Amino acid sequence: MMQTKKLQELLDWSDGSEEYEGNLLEKVDSYHEIIIFGAGIGGRQTLELLRAHNEEGRVRAFCDNNEMKTGACYLGLPVMSSEEMKGRWPDALVIISSTAYDVIKEQ
Repeated sequence: MMQTKKLQELLDWSDGSEEYEGNLLEKVDSYHEIIIFGAGIGGRQTLELLRAHNEEGRVRAFCDNNEMKTGACYLGLPVMSSEEMKGRWPDALVIISSTAYDVIKEQ
């Protein structure tokens, strides 16, 4: 429960500050698998941030609710539905990188 609460605090909307990046990278260190939810501009920026800190090797896939994107690749990674993601990587860190944050958070 405590880890879920901390993760929830981390995933709440950020202003992109240096403190947020530090918190995100600290959280990334405790996971072996990362899924970026949002195969768009925000997802690309998140992947670029992780690459800049040599953490891209943990990113397994993008997840997106847009059925036109699922089943394809984005920036060299597969794009999957939330159902497929939950079945395949149930213990992964999911980083929400989308303007539809509230909808995704409820999922």
